Amino acid sequence: MLTTSSNPTPLLALGRVGRHAQVFLKDESVHPTGTFKDRLSSAAVGRSDGDVLFGSISYGNTAISFARACAKLSWARFVGFVPPDFAAWTFGPSSTGSFATGQDFIDQIRSYGGAILEVDLSEAILADDDLATLACDAGLLNDSCFVNVTEGLEYPAYGSIALEALEQLDAPPNICVVQFGAGILANEIRDVFERLSSQTVVIPISTPDPRSLARMLYGPIWLDVLSLEAAGTSMSRHASPDRTGVIRDPYAVYMVSEDQIQQGLSIARDFGISAEPSGSAGLGFLDAIETIVPNYDPETDRVLVINTGNGIDRLTELEKS
Repeated sequence: MLTTSSNPTPLLALGRVGRHAQVFLKDESVHPTGTFKDRLSSAAVGRSDGDVLFGSISYGNTAISFARACAKLSWARFVGFVPPDFAAWTFGPSSTGSFATGQDFIDQIRSYGGAILEVDLSEAILADDDLATLACDAGLLNDSCFVNVTEGLEYPAYGSIALEALEQLDAPPNICVVQFGAGILANEIRDVFERLSSQTVVIPISTPDPRSLARMLYGPIWLDVLSLEAAGTSMSRHASPDRTGVIRDPYAVYMVSEDQIQQGLSIARDFGISAEPSGSAGLGFLDAIETIVPNYDPETDRVLVINTGNGIDRLTELEKS
């Protein structure tokens, strides 16, 4: 059963952001590794025992979160699967102007005892058995149970973000803008609002560009990125039922542009919010809401935006700890 955290992340009442008078931000940057991925790693290690090798296709944040969580345990280890050129990737700037490289993430993951395997992610969608075989071939699996967390767990980990927001607000939001459209976060946020708030319209956003400033939002597994780029929207695609047993019907995901991503960073900076480009992208998408939602009123409608975090800035703090 999904419940709220005993230590919920803050809900910030930003008030007016441009033309939008009632904007609220759920701030996931306060987690130990700086992003919402700590909810997933905490849930995973909290419900597992025995000798487990967790694995995930990752652009950095998931891998650091799991490697850190596993470093505290004698029975859990982690392997991250990254693209062959990941070390040379550049991430940033964050809202504070900071940058990081893929090599910076790799170094921190390894400092926690996590392993990194390079794999060509463009060839095919890699299933659990494929990743387990890669881990085994690298001598990492041994007698461990392999658990692929790329597409979540058999129980929700991110829906608690929406549950907490509903408890922290005095009324449900009219709009919720959520990044990583068609991924686990968007799925589980939609599940909560569909069950508990019939008035809330969830708008999932993503980027079709693997070189985007918010490249962590790039997810060709979950949607047709060519359609997203050409039409500005794409229908989601899922394994259905998913790991939690929920039947997943396709839904619309909307493209966030590079200008909107830059705008999101600027807004975050103005409000003193710690965010990486993917974390603040929802703030930059605000002006697009009225093109999607009929009768949207920027003066009276309440908009919830999720800051998924800032792994870039937190990386520097982790390196020093």
